[in-house]
Amino acid sequence: MAEPLGIGIIGCGGISGTHVAALARVPAARVVAVADELEARAKALGEKLGVPWFTDRARLLALPVVEAVSICTPSGLHGALGAEAAAAGKHVITEKPIEVTVEKADALIAACRKAGVKLAMISQYRFHECMRAIRAAAAAGRFGTPTLGIASTKWYRGQEYFTAAPWRGTWELDGGGCTMNQGIHAVDQLLSVMGPVKRVMGYFDTRFQRSATEDAAAGTLEFESGALGVIEASTAAYPSFPARVEIMGAGGTASWELGSAEFRLWEFADGAPAPAVAPQPWEAYHAAQFEDFVAAIREGRDPAVTGEEGRRAVAVITALYRSSRERRPVAP
Repeated sequence: MAEPLGIGIIGCGGISGTHVAALARVPAARVVAVADELEARAKALGEKLGVPWFTDRARLLALPVVEAVSICTPSGLHGALGAEAAAAGKHVITEKPIEVTVEKADALIAACRKAGVKLAMISQYRFHECMRAIRAAAAAGRFGTPTLGIASTKWYRGQEYFTAAPWRGTWELDGGGCTMNQGIHAVDQLLSVMGPVKRVMGYFDTRFQRSATEDAAAGTLEFESGALGVIEASTAAYPSFPARVEIMGAGGTASWELGSAEFRLWEFADGAPAPAVAPQPWEAYHAAQFEDFVAAIREGRDPAVTGEEGRRAVAVITALYRSSRERRPVAP
């Protein structure tokens, strides 16, 4: 059996804890080093895991035992840090979004391709059994003629959420507000089923939060298939509602709240029942994605969620922003 893949974590803030918990469930990988510009965070996580810790990420990237990096920094740093890692010969898996602009996403994809390393973006819900079932139903044609897809993320975030991490709600480091940061989960699931988008018409505004970016957004999509779509997102929708994705067609409908072990609705003309799904802990689906990432490296194949897949959601969301500013339909 091959030795576990050595993974270095860059960025020791909140989401890094989920990555650590997920990797603990993956025998084929192990955390071997961590880095963060804030010494207290790097030291706390490094000592907790019993691995070397650094405030200078170049020292982490110089370690031969680090074969891949997991990037857990603010979104607008993913591209530059990923390119540095690629240049050092490390495979890259980055938190969502892959970057905050299409141009920066493209630069990261190109850097990893040039270096010959694998690139993946975290999209843990793609690995959920319910989402797998929806994609399988679509692939089998069970929805019939696809008609409408909806990505809904109506959450609430008080001002303290932004105060605690000042990069949030900025165009430079967050890439947007409720749509790019929170809504991208449901948007990515929608696109994974409905396919490429021809054009989008969007609207966004800041209604409640003291933020440079939006806390409410709505968009309509025209897919290349001819189907239509809706994106709705907010972080000013008290008391918060589960994010959901809905796929509708002439042959059936599936509605799922992200992370739930049950469907809100699963009804098809063929009468087949919904698959039974056992509840799993939050980190289980991150773990499934790390398992796929390691296997992709070992097998010399693409990860399930490539850089190009991650770019697609960023392109649609940034098109929504541009459409809102210009008050016209925009192609992603």
